[in-house]
Amino acid sequence: MFKDRGLNPNFHIDTPKEKFISEGQTGLSVLDIAIKSGNEKRETENKLKETEEKLKEAEKQSVTDSLTGVKNRYGLEKYINDPSHNKSSTVLAFCDIDDLHNINRKNGESIGDSVIQTVAKFLVESCYKSDSVFRKGGDEFIVAFENISDFNSFNQIISKRFNKDLMLPDAKFTFGLAQFDPKTDKSLWDTIERGSSSMATKKPSSSR
Repeated sequence: MFKDRGLNPNFHIDTPKEKFISEGQTGLSVLDIAIKSGNEKRETENKLKETEEKLKEAEKQSVTDSLTGVKNRYGLEKYINDPSHNKSSTVLAFCDIDDLHNINRKNGESIGDSVIQTVAKFLVESCYKSDSVFRKGGDEFIVAFENISDFNSFNQIISKRFNKDLMLPDAKFTFGLAQFDPKTDKSLWDTIERGSSSMATKKPSSSR
């Protein structure tokens, strides 16, 4: 019959099942192939997860001040550029360390760094989790308080706390507050500018 149709009677095509059995005979069974495939999938998923975690950590480090652990100037820029923070219930508190360069000159930079770290710790402990502390520059900090309904009352409370509780030998501080004003401020950058101008008039002449 095969000869009549021009076919080789010994010719055979493997079915999928027979193909797997053939491969199994060379060392890979159906179960081996399934396990190998599962292991490769898990390995790929683990690598993706590891890459994600590294990217998140890199992003976190990019907005974190290495000396104090609070957010740095880049972190401040990201916060300010987020339009959701441009609301009248957002209040910025400014804290400058006066004469930091003199502290460094008299006592050494390690003491100056200790003062900076102490101020950062105090500011963090004075905030709620929804608030943010930023180190704007060498001796300048900004705290963003959100959901402040009564600015005048808050001004009295926070000013009293800052002036009473933040006491360090040989270190003095200048504080100020500025509230986002939707009528005049296009963004919180304008609020910072107003606050910084006000701070400049309060600081001792030796620190300007």
